[in-house]
Amino acid sequence: MMDTVANSGDGIETQQTIEFRQSQSIISRLAEYTTGIRSENPGMGKFLVKEHDKYRREYGLPAEILKVVRPDEYEGYLKNLMAELGVKVVDKVNFKDFFKDHPTLNAAYFLETRTIAFDTRRETDDMANNFVRLSAFEHEVVHALQDIVTPQLELGIEQREYRALVVGFLDNVLEKKPTALFEAALKSLMEWQKQGRKFSADWTSAEWWLKNVDKITN
Repeated sequence: MMDTVANSGDGIETQQTIEFRQSQSIISRLAEYTTGIRSENPGMGKFLVKEHDKYRREYGLPAEILKVVRPDEYEGYLKNLMAELGVKVVDKVNFKDFFKDHPTLNAAYFLETRTIAFDTRRETDDMANNFVRLSAFEHEVVHALQDIVTPQLELGIEQREYRALVVGFLDNVLEKKPTALFEAALKSLMEWQKQGRKFSADWTSAEWWLKNVDKITN
């Protein structure tokens, strides 16, 4: 189901390709770069649901319903998994300055010290807050797994963020509003850039797509 822009060398098709790339949104470019499919593709929602299931299995994550019906059990599973890998799990208060500088983040994984910081305080009666809290923890667990269990993949920040997000989005959201995932991914990638990380390629520009994907150089 890969998206392509038809280009047989015909002058009209070449011009259409150039015009498409120049008008393509950054969300569409990010989706195509990470999945090979543009966000506006009608089949994107169903594709993401399959990706969601695939990566949850790959990272060994329990059924999502546990985050709602047995949140303590879910949190305990993730903490035990991290303990087995030598990753410390602490409360956000231990990194006040970091979260002050990055107020949009709910959690973070620090590779240098193998530490995950998130809000460890559970609000017993606030189901929605607990779901968000555990989802943020789960997201950073995936990043830890990417670094420790599958470092040979050498994933760029775009693919790391895409996979960590797709496992956490609910199926119905992925299917009905797939662009939400890539909007969240773009927001997260901006935070990565603030921390000094670089994109794997210049996929934000039309010129990169025309040269490297569409093979149009003039």
